[in-house]
Amino acid sequence: MEYISADSLPFAVELGLWGAMLVCIALLWVGRCHVLLRRDNRLQHIFWGCALAVGLSWRLRIDVDFGVSLHFLLLSALTLILDWELAMFAGFVGLLLLALQGATPWLLLPLNFLGAVLIPVMVTKWVVDRERKSGGRLFFAYPLVNGFLGGGLSIVASILFGMTICWLVGGEWSQDHSLMFAYLPLIALPEGVINGMLATGMMVYFPDVLRTFDSSRYQ
Repeated sequence: MEYISADSLPFAVELGLWGAMLVCIALLWVGRCHVLLRRDNRLQHIFWGCALAVGLSWRLRIDVDFGVSLHFLLLSALTLILDWELAMFAGFVGLLLLALQGATPWLLLPLNFLGAVLIPVMVTKWVVDRERKSGGRLFFAYPLVNGFLGGGLSIVASILFGMTICWLVGGEWSQDHSLMFAYLPLIALPEGVINGMLATGMMVYFPDVLRTFDSSRYQ
């Protein structure tokens, strides 16, 4: 979910969001990302391939009247492949690609990062952590819980956050907002299915690519 209307945010809020986003990206890069990518050439190719794939897939979207754009996030699968730090950075690169193509306003890049990248990645990370702590050893728990459930919850959290922001900024609750609640299951189901299918395929054919997958845990 991305914001496509740049008319209503106060300049001070935009400036604060830009500062927060740049600090977050800088901490990610200095803290872990540059070390991981510098040490592993194969991971570099996977990272840039994922970032490009996400940026291109986000061009396929539907614009909603109250100022947002809906599309498949695919960030749960990205988090399972890259782990949360690199997934967040790859999502940021994907947003940069959209902004460079003129598909989203540069002004709203920080808000898009918060709603369409940070929140979905952190929701997926939370699901992955819960699945690990459960101690389950069933083989299909990994794609079903982390991919399917994580994907559905991540897009629901992203949409609810976006609806709240648009409501607060716009100052009124429209019929489109109400319809979004009815459409949430229809949006969450395909997002979960796609992420679950990607996680299953990667787990079967390329398990070494999944940085969050530990084959010794499962029977």
